[in-house]
Amino acid sequence: MFVSYSHRNTKEVFETISKLKSRRFRMWYDEGIEPGTEWPEVIGKAIHGCHTLLVFMSRHASESRNVRNEINMAYTEGKEIKVVFLEETALTQGLQLQVGTVQSVNKYDLTEADFFDKLMTGLGTTLRT
Repeated sequence: MFVSYSHRNTKEVFETISKLKSRRFRMWYDEGIEPGTEWPEVIGKAIHGCHTLLVFMSRHASESRNVRNEINMAYTEGKEIKVVFLEETALTQGLQLQVGTVQSVNKYDLTEADFFDKLMTGLGTTLRT
């Protein structure tokens, strides 16, 4: 699973990543890319090789060129896309086209326990190691 997010939401996103990893979900995110590496090549390869793109959507993510590029590539390649709304976020028309009809979880409306239960249900068991 490829994780897409705005670095401005790192703390909140990494808390969820940590919980998912403890439940044996295989995840790739942009930590640890070596200096001097061509970032777009690494990201493109990771998206190409993933089954699912999990995007953490926020105002910052919707404005991020990198997040939008990651969604676009996953959409173009027919990857499964799951969206977690960290906050109420107005999507541009382009984002509505790509993620407006996919399964999403509104984290901001739920308790932490309810959010994680809904996320686990949405992700299912097929992405685990």
